[in-house]
Amino acid sequence: MELQFGHPVTEHYFVLRFVPESSAVQTIEEADYELCPAAHLARQTDGFGNSMLVGDIRESHEAFSYRTTGIAQVSYTDGLPEELHPVYRRKSPLTAMDEGLEQLYQKLYPSETAVFPRAVCLMHGLYENFSYRKGSTDVRTTAAEAFHAGGGVCQDYAHILIALCRRDGIPARYVSGLMLGEGASHAWTEVYVDGRWRGLDATNDRVATDDYIRIAQGRDYQDCPVERGVLKGDASQAQHVHVKVEEK
Repeated sequence: MELQFGHPVTEHYFVLRFVPESSAVQTIEEADYELCPAAHLARQTDGFGNSMLVGDIRESHEAFSYRTTGIAQVSYTDGLPEELHPVYRRKSPLTAMDEGLEQLYQKLYPSETAVFPRAVCLMHGLYENFSYRKGSTDVRTTAAEAFHAGGGVCQDYAHILIALCRRDGIPARYVSGLMLGEGASHAWTEVYVDGRWRGLDATNDRVATDDYIRIAQGRDYQDCPVERGVLKGDASQAQHVHVKVEEK
C-alpha cells in the first residue's frame, strides 16, 4: 500500500495492521514487511488480539508505503477452538440495527434451526437484496446507511451481515484480510459456531475457505483499520493498494 501526499508532511505518527499472524485457523510460516521511508517502530497487540506496528516518521516526506510478503497455511475447517468474548454479541457503532434492517431481517427470517445454516441463509438473502457499488460508501458508513442506499463494498456487506446475525442471536465479528487472487484487500464476516469461528463472505455469497488469509478482526471496521495516523502538514492524500495471493 502507498499513501501519496500533495505536499511534504512531517511528524507522521501511525498504527498499521497489515502483517498476518498465526491464529486458530492459519499458520504463518514466513512473514516479512518493509516500510518506506524507514520509521521508528514498536510492535503491540490491541484489545482484539490484532498485531500492530506503531511508529513515527519525523522527517519530511511526500509518500509513505508499506508491504508484506510471506507464506500462510490456512484451514477454516480444521480451526482450533476459541473462547467467545461477549462483545461480539452486542451492536457496535457501525453495525446497529434500524427499521430498514429490521424489515430485511424479518423478510429473511431463516427456517433452519442450526446456527451456521441460519447465518448462511442470512448471507444469501443479503446478497440478493444488496448490490456491489464501488465508491458509494466510505469507512464511516454504517450498516443501516449502506443498506438504505442499496449498495456498497465488501466492508458494507460485512457490516450488514454482522448486524443481521447479531439480531438473530448469533455472535459475529468483522474480519479484514486477503483472498486468493490479485487486486485489493478484502473484508468478510465470521460467526461463532460450536466453539469455532466460521467465515462468511457476503460480497461473493460464499463460505470462506482456505483461500482467505486473516489479518485483523473486531466488532466492525473501526476496531481494525489497516492504517490510521496523524501528521503535520496541509496536504491532500491519495491511497493505492495492491494485493496478490497465490496458491502454492
